Amino acid sequence: MVGKENASFGQEGKPDQYDPELFVRRESELNLIEAKVEQGRLNTAIDEPLVNFFGVGGNGKTWLMRRIQEKYRFSSDGTPVGDKPTVTIYFDCHEAEKEEAVQNFSTFLLSFAAILQKELEAQLPASAIQEEIKPLQQVDDTAVGLTKSLLSLSKKYVLILLFDTTELIPSDLWPLLEKALFEPLLESDRLILILSGRHYAPRWRRVEVRRRAVYDHVQPFTKEMQQEQLAKLGVPEVTIFNQQLFPFTGGNPYLARQLTEVARSLKRDLEIRQNIEESEKFKNECLRILRSYLN
Repeated sequence: MVGKENASFGQEGKPDQYDPELFVRRESELNLIEAKVEQGRLNTAIDEPLVNFFGVGGNGKTWLMRRIQEKYRFSSDGTPVGDKPTVTIYFDCHEAEKEEAVQNFSTFLLSFAAILQKELEAQLPASAIQEEIKPLQQVDDTAVGLTKSLLSLSKKYVLILLFDTTELIPSDLWPLLEKALFEPLLESDRLILILSGRHYAPRWRRVEVRRRAVYDHVQPFTKEMQQEQLAKLGVPEVTIFNQQLFPFTGGNPYLARQLTEVARSLKRDLEIRQNIEESEKFKNECLRILRSYLN
C-alpha cells in the first residue's frame, strides 16, 4: 500500500494502485450502484443495470471502479440472511491491451474468461463455482460459454461486472461485444454491468441494451473535496496549499497528486506560507505536467 507521505504516481499519466485509505467521497456514484445492488440482493429485476461512467482522464474513474470492486467483493460474513451475496469481476482494458488482448473479439473474450475464472476462484469456494464454470471449459464458442456461466452465477449471486479504461477497446469490437455478450446478459435484469472510459460513453446500438443504460459523467473534485484529498495525502498547511493549488488542477485528482509531489520535491516540506505562484520552478513544472496531461 502506498503510504500517505510518499504516495505518488509511479509513471506519469498512470495512477497509483488504488488505496482505500486515500479514497475521497463519490457519494452520488456509489449511491447509484448501491440502489441497483439492493434490487439484486432482494432478487428483483434491476433497473437500468448498464452503468456508463465517463469523463476526462485523471478524474478518478479507475479509483471509483476499484472502490466498487472492493466494496462488493464476495464476503460470507457481510450479507444478511435471505439476501443474495455480491461478487465482483474487474477487467482492466489497459492491462489487457499490454498483453495485446483487446486487438480482436476472440482474444478479448478469452482474456475476460481468464479474469472471470481467476476472480471466482479467489472469491468463492471451489464447490460453489464448479457447475457454473463448466460452460467455459466445455463450449467452443467463448461468448456462449461466458454468457451461460455468468447467467448461471447470477441466479445465486448479484454479479457486478466492471470494465475499466474502455476507451482502449477498438471501435470495431463494440458491436460484437454488445450483441454477443452484453445484450444477453443485460436482458436477464439480474446482474450489473459497469463500464468506465475517458471522454464519452459508448453509443449503444441495440434497443435492449440502450433502454437499460444509465450515464454518469464523473466530475472533477470541488475545492472542498480536493482539500480532503490533500489532507489524506498528509499535506500540512492544507487549507492554504489547497487554495493556491486548485487553480492549477481544476479539481482533477490526478493533477492534484502530481503537483503535490512537485511541491514536495522543492524540499520545503510544504511550508508554503508565501504564495506558491511566485515560485518559477513550481510554475514551470506545473505547466510541464499540464502539457503532458493534455497531450
